[in-house]
Amino acid sequence: MTAAQLRDPAQPAPVRDQTLQRGLDLLRERRFDEAEFPLTAALAKNPTGFEELHYLAVLRLQLGRQLEALDLVNRALKQRGEAAEALALQAFLRARIERDQETLVPDSAGRPAAASANSPPRWNGEYVAGTLLVLARPGIGEQILNASMVPELASYADRVVIEIEPRLVDLFARSFPHLRVVPVGNGAHCNADAQVTMSSLPRRLRPDWSAFPVRNQGFLTPDKARTAVLRERFASNGRVVIGLSWKSRDRKFANARSALLLDFASILQVPNCCFIDLQHGDTHVERETAAREFGTAVERVDEIDTSRDFNGLAALMAACDIVLSVSNTTAHLAGAIGRPTWVFAPCGQARPWYWFEQCSDSPWYPYLRVKRQANGQSWADLIAASASEIW
Repeated sequence: MTAAQLRDPAQPAPVRDQTLQRGLDLLRERRFDEAEFPLTAALAKNPTGFEELHYLAVLRLQLGRQLEALDLVNRALKQRGEAAEALALQAFLRARIERDQETLVPDSAGRPAAASANSPPRWNGEYVAGTLLVLARPGIGEQILNASMVPELASYADRVVIEIEPRLVDLFARSFPHLRVVPVGNGAHCNADAQVTMSSLPRRLRPDWSAFPVRNQGFLTPDKARTAVLRERFASNGRVVIGLSWKSRDRKFANARSALLLDFASILQVPNCCFIDLQHGDTHVERETAAREFGTAVERVDEIDTSRDFNGLAALMAACDIVLSVSNTTAHLAGAIGRPTWVFAPCGQARPWYWFEQCSDSPWYPYLRVKRQANGQSWADLIAASASEIW
């Protein structure tokens, strides 16, 4: 469900009640715990108010209380049955509740697209006497996650061709030498007998907990020689090498998933550590600020373009003792190469489906832990609360 389908609390319909307005302001600021009292109080004053019912339903959804949210939006629709935003919320909640009751993997993880007249037929799960083409969908993080299932496809076809984001080709080719790896756009030349999207693999290969294999190492293989050089460079004098990443580029939830480098203050002040910048983009201002605040250098490896050189980035992560990251591509890559990784995941709708609420580790990656942000909790508080467990 898009932000456009839910009325944005940042632009609420005109309201007169000050208590309701206060609740909407807090909801807009994502201060969910604080928004609970004024929105509940507003509904108590006006039990049949459409805005009161609708926005409290939005809040309950953000708090993960889906059944309560559905009850509230049903009541709201009794007052204003034609309200498009409430109808969209109702449909979303019904689908989400049904999904959670049926499977671990949500619809948003992807269903296979129908094959066109000129493309190979969609894979039906049976053995392919020929070539099975595996197609990537946008989103490098989820391409990496879904790659955890790619080796299993070798038992379903004579040949497997993986069409992947070009920046991942070299890393995947090293990691899956028995499969053919090509950049996006080249798969059409492989004369495939069947095709499947990577994003649809979880539905077929990971329908329940028992379908996840137990792993004792990562499934992507970094460049060992390059890793050794970087490790010697940073791990001198017995220092603990810690990789840091604090921003997300997600189109919908970048703000909710992103922290500041200064939010890692409790980590940056730990002695005898070497901190490595794994973040994409220009970070010199934040690194300079951290150096002034804490006297701590967060080192940038200028010869590795963290946005484009995923071979180099994987080697850099492999040289780290531990990687600490928000929910972004860095977290997936670090987990996939088998580094000890801590992911700081946001609350509410911004938390991706694959960081399951049912466990604090990850069935996708062998040495990854997930720390979830509580409603209204700052990133700095979450990271500080986790610091003692990390060490």
